[in-house]
Amino acid sequence: MVYHGVNWTVLNAFAAGILALRPDEAKKYYEYALAMSPEVVRDALEHLMETNYNEPFSKLGLRYYGQGEEKGLEKGLEKGLIVGERGTVLMVLKARGLRVSESQRELVNACEDLTTLRGWAETALTAETADEVFR
Repeated sequence: MVYHGVNWTVLNAFAAGILALRPDEAKKYYEYALAMSPEVVRDALEHLMETNYNEPFSKLGLRYYGQGEEKGLEKGLEKGLIVGERGTVLMVLKARGLRVSESQRELVNACEDLTTLRGWAETALTAETADEVFR
């Protein structure tokens, strides 16, 4: 690729060759090609590989991939807690026989703040009406 410049046929052939290798072998060839190629070719090659592999190949990409994966897990856990807490609020209100209006249900389902949801769930344990919970 160093000798061919930005030639999509060569880039695609190189990417196809890498895709045929085991991931550990592919990464070695990929890093070698990146080190030898001009910036425009590196950018094109990185884009090609990102669309064909589920993880990045460059060392910089791998570092940020790991950080992103960790943040994604944290975000997923937080989202799961929020969804669970929404259910808790509505379940407590239902179990206590308190009537929840459609607008209150929408308020609960739209809430993204875990602290607010936990506060509502706690208040729902002793509230005499659903209106008391959402003041």
